[in-house]
Amino acid sequence: MMQKLKNGSKLLLFSCILCALLLLLSQLVVPKNNSKESGMVDARANGILAEPENTIDVVFVGDSECYSSFIPLHIWQETGITSYVCSTSAQRLNYSYEFLQKAFQKQSPRVVVLETNAIFRNISYTDVIGYKAEELFQVFRYHNRWKEVGSQDFNLKKPNYTYLSPTKGYKYNTKNRGKADTSKYMTPSADRQTIPPKCKLYLKKIAALCEKNGAKLVLVSTSSTKNWNTKRHNAVEDEAKDLNLTYLDLNLEQDQIGIDWAKDSRDKGDHLNYYGATKVTGFVATYLQNTKLFPDKRQNQSYKDWNQAAVDFAKKTQKKKK
Repeated sequence: MMQKLKNGSKLLLFSCILCALLLLLSQLVVPKNNSKESGMVDARANGILAEPENTIDVVFVGDSECYSSFIPLHIWQETGITSYVCSTSAQRLNYSYEFLQKAFQKQSPRVVVLETNAIFRNISYTDVIGYKAEELFQVFRYHNRWKEVGSQDFNLKKPNYTYLSPTKGYKYNTKNRGKADTSKYMTPSADRQTIPPKCKLYLKKIAALCEKNGAKLVLVSTSSTKNWNTKRHNAVEDEAKDLNLTYLDLNLEQDQIGIDWAKDSRDKGDHLNYYGATKVTGFVATYLQNTKLFPDKRQNQSYKDWNQAAVDFAKKTQKKKK
């Protein structure tokens, strides 16, 4: 019995020392800023960390469909509503949940928009354990930074986030690689595509997190001939009803949105390009404005940087057109 207690004590001591070392190493390698140059993973999405406190009205989360479809500076120009796109390639809902946790630490958005393609990205146990380990001990996420560690990294104070994404998280792209195949697009069906169990679990966690922080969660399916179909629509609609959430399927609003599948996609119907995103953003901006949740802040001097960012972005798009 005594031997077991000794062994247990040694194991506990070893675990405590290991955890302490991992925490110390995490403090050392974690980027001290949120820019790509500082080593931040997904810097564009993490640009929200540098936005002034309680200035973001709407947060978008999801995978590449999300950052290809929503243009926050267009929403600002049309409505005076501030928004930010915290979306990353192949984003799974557990990562969406992590981004929202970070966003709620400094921001108080009234609306969170979840692009629904992520709902069907399977979350494995490895994903869950890996993200949780990276959340607790960031040395696992930033272990490759050990070669770049400099004197500034030995300052263990809180990071100072200063990188502001010039597009507020949107990924600008005007490419067009050909017409999308719409022959089977949104074919009527009474069937439902199965949503992986862990995705359902994280959808509920996201809904609960939003409710706890006073935000309305809205599910939005952006226009995509490759990623969306009626079976997926039916499955998401069921989840939205069960969780009492608003669901907007923009694939059913093609007459109003006016997507031209010969010109408005950058990869034959998978993702929208800038021209398609402009149309989708206009539809979403109108929806957000009609909620009556947000004051128009375009004349508010505290948000003059948003007006300048919108001007700069407009110059970029006009220059590209030429």
